[in-house]
Amino acid sequence: MEITEPDKPTLGTTATVDGQHTAEPTGEITIVDVVAYSGLTPGETYKMSGVLMDKATGEPLLVGEDQAQVTAEVEFTPEETIGTVELTYTLDASTLAGTTIVVFETLYQDGV
Repeated sequence: MEITEPDKPTLGTTATVDGQHTAEPTGEITIVDVVAYSGLTPGETYKMSGVLMDKATGEPLLVGEDQAQVTAEVEFTPEETIGTVELTYTLDASTLAGTTIVVFETLYQDGV
């Protein structure tokens, strides 16, 4: 008898601004990250948490006078094992010319 390990959840993300992968650094922008997931348990509650990262440094992106991280989270209960959920990040991009931003997402279930 072989006991197999259950499928682990997988995530894939696509972040855009107004449907585009580039944005002008002219003020406030909203990044919408569509996270596709698979391997989740229908009816269970999950939390998707994300942070914007500076691709060049590998560190969290810091914006504004207070140099704050840009984060988002959403709690959801999937109806199927696969699906999508959106996270929205709004920030002032006026000082970010030439910056490449990536999004790091983390999926939590029961705090783990």
